[in-house]
Amino acid sequence: MLSYLKIQFSLATKSTDHHISSQIKMNSETIEKLVFECGLQTPTVIFLSIALLLVCAWMLFRERHNLGNFWVATFWCLRAIAFSVLVWMFLQPARVTETKSTLPNSVAVVVDNSGSMQVVDPEREGQDVLWQLANLKSDDLTLRDAQVSLDSAIMALDVAQARWTLAQNQLQTGFDAAGLKERFEEIAFALDRASTQLDEQFCKQWKNPADQKQASEFASQCSDLSEFAADLNIDQADTNPANTIQRSQEYLKALVDLNRLAKTWSRSVSNAISQSLTQAAVPDNMADRQTQVMQLVKETDEQQLTNVLQKNLNLKRFTFDEQLTPVLATNGWPKPTTHSEPTEEEFSIDQPDETQPSSATNLSAAIEQITQLAHSQSIREALFVTDGAHNAAGGPSPAEIAAKRNGLAISFLPIGSLKQPRDIQLYHVEHPRSVIRGDKVLIDALVSSAGFEGETINLQLLADGELIDQKELLVDADQLDLRHSFTVPTKELMQESIEFELYIEPLEMEASKTNNRAIFQVALVRDKIRVMLADRKKRWENHYLEGLFYRDEHLEHEMILFAPRLRATGKLEVDAALPTTVEAWNQYDIAILGDLTPEEFPVQSQESLVEFVKEKGGVAILIAGRSGMPHAFEDQPLASILPVEKSDGSQPGFDANEYHVRVNPAAANVESIRLDNSLSNSSRLWQNIFEVQPITWLSEYSTPRPSARRLLDAVAVDAEQEEANANDLNQRPAWVCWQQLGSGRVVYLSAPDTYRMRYRRGDRLHHIFWAQLMRWILSSQPGSSSNGLVKLATDKVRYNQEEPVEVSALLSEALGEPLENAEVRATFKGGDDETREFVLLADETQPGRYSAKVEDLQAGAYRVALRGDVDDLMGEDETVETFVNVISSPNREDVNTTCNRPLMKQIAQASGGYVIPPTALAEWLTLQTGMPETISQIERVPLWNRWSCLWVAFGCLATEWFVRRLKGLT
Repeated sequence: MLSYLKIQFSLATKSTDHHISSQIKMNSETIEKLVFECGLQTPTVIFLSIALLLVCAWMLFRERHNLGNFWVATFWCLRAIAFSVLVWMFLQPARVTETKSTLPNSVAVVVDNSGSMQVVDPEREGQDVLWQLANLKSDDLTLRDAQVSLDSAIMALDVAQARWTLAQNQLQTGFDAAGLKERFEEIAFALDRASTQLDEQFCKQWKNPADQKQASEFASQCSDLSEFAADLNIDQADTNPANTIQRSQEYLKALVDLNRLAKTWSRSVSNAISQSLTQAAVPDNMADRQTQVMQLVKETDEQQLTNVLQKNLNLKRFTFDEQLTPVLATNGWPKPTTHSEPTEEEFSIDQPDETQPSSATNLSAAIEQITQLAHSQSIREALFVTDGAHNAAGGPSPAEIAAKRNGLAISFLPIGSLKQPRDIQLYHVEHPRSVIRGDKVLIDALVSSAGFEGETINLQLLADGELIDQKELLVDADQLDLRHSFTVPTKELMQESIEFELYIEPLEMEASKTNNRAIFQVALVRDKIRVMLADRKKRWENHYLEGLFYRDEHLEHEMILFAPRLRATGKLEVDAALPTTVEAWNQYDIAILGDLTPEEFPVQSQESLVEFVKEKGGVAILIAGRSGMPHAFEDQPLASILPVEKSDGSQPGFDANEYHVRVNPAAANVESIRLDNSLSNSSRLWQNIFEVQPITWLSEYSTPRPSARRLLDAVAVDAEQEEANANDLNQRPAWVCWQQLGSGRVVYLSAPDTYRMRYRRGDRLHHIFWAQLMRWILSSQPGSSSNGLVKLATDKVRYNQEEPVEVSALLSEALGEPLENAEVRATFKGGDDETREFVLLADETQPGRYSAKVEDLQAGAYRVALRGDVDDLMGEDETVETFVNVISSPNREDVNTTCNRPLMKQIAQASGGYVIPPTALAEWLTLQTGMPETISQIERVPLWNRWSCLWVAFGCLATEWFVRRLKGLT
């Protein structure tokens, strides 16, 4: 039988060296031995060698009469020496030096340092009781030591069961004796720890006789299992592997049963300890999560300085929020942010936060980075102390990253409440910006409730300060989203707009009251909209618009076409030309001007249109064309009201052959481009329509001016991917944009292609877009004085909490000139009647414009008003106001502060880690000391491949030949 033979001749040296490098103590054991690597069994080689030497002796014995006894003996010795050297070379001897280095187990402790760790959990329940016990000293409460011993024993049993399961799999699939021996040594160590915690530590602190007896029985069974694991002779397992596998399987099953029973008993004892803790009236320290964690890890560090952990465990410290940050041992753990200890009545997330903005929790990045460090720094275990609130946008999930851990076991020590804070908020409010007078206003509200099961929410609707409707909403679950709609008739109303307020009456112990209200305004548009449609000749765009206007009962329209012959209706037919006076333009609410040229649209008509827009509040919609609009009016009055300027050709995508359409992110909530109630569905419709029917021509006038607002962007098809990844989406050409101009507005379309919305869909979407656009552009805007000299605006109506609110004011003197060097302030008044004031700074690029960016607004509804040098510009007792609603962002740290134990359990199971309680942290670290990392390094030095061996063998044989030649022998 051929085998790879290793024969140990002697144990030359055996030494133990202690090397200290980077505070890591390494024990090294060096063993030197001689082995033969010929591939044949040594007894066979020795037997054949002896047989050949005997044959040589018999042959020489036959020549004794010719040689003489002296030369027979001499020749046999020479042959024996030569043959021995050849056999030595054939056996391939080598000196093997094996160095075994035992390193302390390297463990990374990663502490969450994100914004959610500064949360003070108002209610202590479930796992929080263990945190309260973990942070109490033994002198303060003896119950603490009992719970710590109990949780430590369960932790040790979990580790022993997991290690034994791995060892059993190795036994069944073919095993390495050295590796299995180390594995069972680790199992024995963990079972010994469990026995010690139950039989000694627990019984000292918990005086219940029945529980003491039960703990002793469990400890005895742990000792029996530990003895089996320690005495199992892996080196002889190959003599009867089936018996070894069967016995190991039986003991593993006994360990699983023991662990299950111990956990069941542990839960009942823990409940008794919790009740005793309540009866002992231990005060609730109301510390935030970061303070509790730092108290625990620092106490654990102090314990390491006086016990065996320091010698047998290499502890690496990290913190993480959006990325991983190492903690130097010389600096120690960072100090937690100090907080005063509020009373229960004072607890509220409405309190102003003077710290830095909350940082997000990127658990995926932290796991990926610690995995990359695991190989270079020999980290075998990583422990994350966190609430598990992963909220980083995009990228792979933490579970996906953990699945590629490359041998790194990831464990978690969870902290945080298992329930959402008790709160109610108006999560989402949908309403039209304008309606036709006489129609009904439909208001849809989504109310999010957490912690109010069995209670009733009173949702009220106020119009211009008066209660007009209310609804009692019954909450039948702990966490619930409730939707309700209000319908308000407008037939009898005469004002131009209605100020609505949705309000939820605060309930007891509600965390935040600022998110209980929303303020918005709905404009009432006259029941008949007068529209003028003018174009040079019949195009698909004006053809379908004219058909739409005929069918809409709320529209009255007149049209005029100049080619190939003049065609007009109404007063335009009488005049046979476009209006030339402001009074003539003022007969229409909206003027839609197509591809006209200066011949059809002379300077006088242009000047009167500009005055109509600026002074009379008129609306002009300009649709670009190839013949004249707008490039033919570059040096004429019409150019002054264009929302766009000519492209210089440097921007990507301005010279493409085809374009798709995308909703500009800043206009996602604008009602005029909403094709569906869902924002995502609406954006998808715009995308799908123009992917099937792309825009084939775009005017060179498609770069919006700074004062213009984008609605729909044109994306070049051949550069779409490049544009989608661009950092600045506003570098795209605009298809639809608009701007406020004096008291009126101008809308611009850089291509006449809205008719493509009808392709295989009928006229529904085409009708929705144009009907909404005209009603929206006519609706009155909050924030304008009656004389048009003062205008207050914000860039949006609804903001996420982390977004800055951009406030701007446009001031003009009585003669229309911009007002410069004015002192202007904007006041924000929230639902709690607290007012914050901000100074508006003059815009150097636009005279008369003043602006400011307002940050750090809490969630809620705000009334924004102007103060300062604006009173003389407005009428008596007139106030210029607008409204903004700040909503909580779904990804912010302070929105969902619950402990995500399911995610942590999923990652731990996938990586071979554990979810451990805070009371078992010290025990988990102690268990790592019994699982050191062994590194073996083997060096082989061949002893046979030397020229001296060949010279000895050749010399012996040559000597015999030379002697024979001298004596004349054969």
